[in-house]
Amino acid sequence: MINFLGNKQVIGNNGFMEFIDAHLHFGGREDEVLGSLDAFVQLRKLGLAKVFLLCFTTYGLDFSDTIRVAPYHARSHYHTDFVDSNPLLKKVREEIEDENFIVPFLDFRIIHGDIESWLDHYMFFGYQGLKTLLIPEYDDFLHVESPIEILKITKASYLDSQQRVMDYGQRNNLPLICHINLHNHFEYAREFLANFPHLRINFPHLGFSRKKMGLLLDNFENCCSDISGLMEYTKKDPKGYCDYIEYYEDRIMYGSDCAWNEAERAGDDLNMIEGLSLDDGVRKKLVYDNALKFVEKK
Repeated sequence: MINFLGNKQVIGNNGFMEFIDAHLHFGGREDEVLGSLDAFVQLRKLGLAKVFLLCFTTYGLDFSDTIRVAPYHARSHYHTDFVDSNPLLKKVREEIEDENFIVPFLDFRIIHGDIESWLDHYMFFGYQGLKTLLIPEYDDFLHVESPIEILKITKASYLDSQQRVMDYGQRNNLPLICHINLHNHFEYAREFLANFPHLRINFPHLGFSRKKMGLLLDNFENCCSDISGLMEYTKKDPKGYCDYIEYYEDRIMYGSDCAWNEAERAGDDLNMIEGLSLDDGVRKKLVYDNALKFVEKK
């Protein structure tokens, strides 16, 4: 068993504040996943307090179909023996002494059939949030096929399934992460927020558009975002991102967007965030407070 409790510290050895990775993907081969636990011990020493773990599953579909909704660069992190994350997640939790370290999100990027029954089934395993990927057509950026094509369903049926999951989240007080490209689907995001005013929704990666994400943040109290996958962009425009984070200081979270066995990259992210010209209070909100607020039940 990995003793995380003894390694927890508010200020890490390198001076980092306690932080939360609000966007970490889970899946893969058992030996790779369990072999990565030592990296988390080191991250714990840097101040890592929690991870929001996005757990991939198939909902009874064939792996050859479900893998088509994973970006090409991420497909090697999923393995046919553990396409349903539950058995592997259980093993990882048994190895970690701190039961609060992992906050598991159920990744339902492709779902079919009786949606509420599927969600009830998986909630039994202790999931504390939901994650979706809105792709109503082929995504040129991620090179990902739409579930509409994979499942041979109508667009109306696909959008209805998305909203049924959101309704489930609102009724059960579960936070939801909804990957959406606001350049293409801003109106859908606005409709979701209007239809589910009590659902806490994170549109990650700043929705791929700071301007359009800002419009949502200005008009809807129930949404937030994260900077996962945006470290390279932040390095190129540190002032622009700092100004944005400071303006929306209560609404933006840190996330690595890494796979479980790449999580050590968070250390590099933290170095970069330490170097940004942010007020210490704003930095603390970015790496810890806002994420904690996002998952706290109201």
